[in-house]
Amino acid sequence: MACLRYNRTMPLPGAAPPTVTLPAFEGPLDLLLHLVRQGKMDIFDLPMVTLCDQYLTAIRAMDHLDLAVAGEFFVMAATLLEIKSRLLLPAPPKDETDEENPDGYVEDPRAELVRQLLEYGKFQAIADSLRDREGERQRLFFREPTAYSPEFGTPAKFGEMSADMLLRALTRLIGEFDNGEHSITSVRRQKITLKMTMRLVRGRAEAAGDAGLALS
Repeated sequence: MACLRYNRTMPLPGAAPPTVTLPAFEGPLDLLLHLVRQGKMDIFDLPMVTLCDQYLTAIRAMDHLDLAVAGEFFVMAATLLEIKSRLLLPAPPKDETDEENPDGYVEDPRAELVRQLLEYGKFQAIADSLRDREGERQRLFFREPTAYSPEFGTPAKFGEMSADMLLRALTRLIGEFDNGEHSITSVRRQKITLKMTMRLVRGRAEAAGDAGLALS
């Protein structure tokens, strides 16, 4: 992308000092959009005389003009001069025989330039947002991943275990059983009914006598 620098210390004699404040611009639209924002101009009602003069002043103040790079800047300068001249000239007479435009509507010469500036501003905002996110990302630091022990590896899926894996698993189970690490205990279920519980509580109350029975 074209990129031109300017020299703040070399204004032309008799010319107003350039209003450019950035060290470089990525093309003529970047320069134009900067001039619009710096001058707080209404982008939908551009003052072409002021904008064109400031653009030409900035072009003249550039300290080096490589023709291979500055060609698009000169094309934009010519476009601005054309728009400026069209606005200064009187409007053409209304053609009542034009069936496609019976009202004699004439498009604003600045319309195409405004559209380009709006589109460029959108892409510039997206680029600035991505640049900010990149800066935030560079301030994040992540811990390097640690190697997991094979002991906690993901178990093999059903049907994927080889004969060696089955043999090792069986050997480990037999070893744990022989060492008594895991004992098998059977618990018999005891049936307790409400009547059995009532009979038990009544028996304890009778056995307690006058001393009473603590239920806590």
